Amino acid sequence: MNRPELCDISFVVDDALAEHPVSAIKDRYDVTYVGYQAGFEMLFVAVISCLPGCVVEPDEACEIATDLLLEKKWFADCSQTEPSIVFPPVRSAA
Repeated sequence: MNRPELCDISFVVDDALAEHPVSAIKDRYDVTYVGYQAGFEMLFVAVISCLPGCVVEPDEACEIATDLLLEKKWFADCSQTEPSIVFPPVRSAA
């Protein structure tokens, strides 16, 4: 599976648990994408840092994304909240 496109992102959240519009990650390379199986499709949460130049590591991004979806009552079964796939950040534009 390839990294998600902007149109595939459902939520953007930072490590201070503030939500952002999807346009906030348009040209960023420090985004961790956390994917959850939603029927036949994937729901992606993009996780960024609220601090410039900082990167949220994949393990922390999974916790943040899961917390956001739990808060939104997205999971039908709260005992099954493991992400299906995680795309760590690309470290640079190169």
